[in-house]
Order: sequence, then structure tokens, then C-alpha cells
Amino acid sequence: MNKTLKILFFLRKPKDYVGGLMPIYIRITVDGQRVEMTTQRECDPEKWDRKAGRLLGLKKESNRELNNYLDVLHGRIFEAQRTLEHKGVVVNAE
Repeated sequence: MNKTLKILFFLRKPKDYVGGLMPIYIRITVDGQRVEMTTQRECDPEKWDRKAGRLLGLKKESNRELNNYLDVLHGRIFEAQRTLEHKGVVVNAE
């Protein structure tokens, strides 16, 4: 019953984007089925590490707080997967 679960944080450029902060999205993929949603947070694209899916410059408290928030979301998703699998529920991206 174990399924492949992948989590990715990324920036999505709004249609009317001219500069400034961009919203951070999360993509959850379970066995090829994916769902994307906003994290309700924004970030300067110059300070975003695409490969790591995190904000650069951990010397600033606000940057550390944002990365910690993303880590909490990441952990909650895996916790939800474990809980559903324990209950015998079929896990999907939604």
C-alpha cells in the first residue's frame, strides 16, 4: 500500500507580474498524480533556491521563519500520509 510521495516548493509567476514578491506554491505528487496549492506565503525570486525549494540567506530571522514554515508543511504532509496508511485509507495527491 506504500505509495511514492514527493513534495516540491516552487515560485509561480502571476500573469500580471512586473517585479517584487512571488507566491510560493507546493506540489504534492503521489504515484504520478499531482496537486498544486498556494502556501499563502511570498518570496523575492532573487533569494529563492530553486534546487532546494527554500529561501536563501538564513542570517535574517524572517528567512529562517519562512523556511521553518515550509518544513512544518512538509512534515504535516508526511504525517497525514502515515495516518491515512495506518487507517487503511488509499492515499492520493488530493
